[in-house]
This record gives sequence, structure tokens and C-alpha cells, in this order.
Amino acid sequence: MKHAFQITKSLFALAAFVLVIATGMVSFASTARADQVGPDARAWVDALRQAVRAGTVQNEVVDPVSNIIDRHTRGVLDEISYDQAQIWADTILEGEYVAEPEVRVDSIELLQSGDRFLGYRVTYSSVAFDISECNPQRDMSLCRAGRIQESSYVSPDLQAWVRDDRDYADFVAD
Repeated sequence: MKHAFQITKSLFALAAFVLVIATGMVSFASTARADQVGPDARAWVDALRQAVRAGTVQNEVVDPVSNIIDRHTRGVLDEISYDQAQIWADTILEGEYVAEPEVRVDSIELLQSGDRFLGYRVTYSSVAFDISECNPQRDMSLCRAGRIQESSYVSPDLQAWVRDDRDYADFVAD
């Protein structure tokens, strides 16, 4: 009987250990992730980065009041921008900055390389404050105001996106 109790106790301890490890893996898997690139989007990323490095990308800034981009596409680009900005909590906002939760799309560019439409480059930002030389709990107005700004590339089908590695999140003072 004592032997059966020891085995049960050992199995319980093992189950608790597995639960702790599994919970840790779930927590790790749910950390913020800035880019969304599935296996079928790898070719798009490679072509885009190659064209950017080669300098063969032509960017056309979209006039925000024009109808060049339909409402659905604009909505998806807004959502992607918001999602991309969420990674800031694990990057730039771990340092000397705080930001407001509202994310604004500052610009959208259409990307072409020769006759090939490569997708979109979207630049987005949030109101932010540099808190390195102030006490935000005491008086936020004494902190330097600005914006956190970043850009990402979005595939033509709006299913994949990657941050522009030349324009990662940065604080720009007003």
C-alpha cells in the first residue's frame, strides 16, 4: 500500500511539473509577435527585400482623400498597423518612453518593382512621451512629447506583413 502511495505521489508530482512546463510554453507562445509571414509568403518577403536592397522599388504615396485604396483595404491596413504597434510593449516602451494606445496611420505607399506590384508600405505612430528626464506620475506635461513611429511592408493580398528593417519603432520629438 505504501509503495502504491509513493507511485501515486510521484505521478502527481510529474503531472504538476508537466502542467507548469506546459503553462510556461503557452505563456511564451502568446508573447507579442510583430511580423506575420506564413510559408507561402516567404517568396514575397524575399522578392520585396531583394528589390529594396537593389533600389528597384518605386514608392507612390497614396493621397488619403483619393480612392486609390478601397475602404476594405484601408481598414485592413489600419488593423495591421494597430497589431504591429502592439510589439512596442516588448521593445521601445520597455525603456524611457510611454505611448498612448491609439495608433494612427501616417502614410500608405504603393510599392512597385518594374511591372510587379509588391504591396504596401504603411507608416503608423502613436502619441508618446520621453520620460527619461521627468516624473510622469507627478506631472506628464514636464516630459518631452512626440510620437513613436514605425513602418511595415504588407503583401498585395494583405495576408502577410513584416516590419521595415530600416524603420523600426523610434521616438520622434515634437
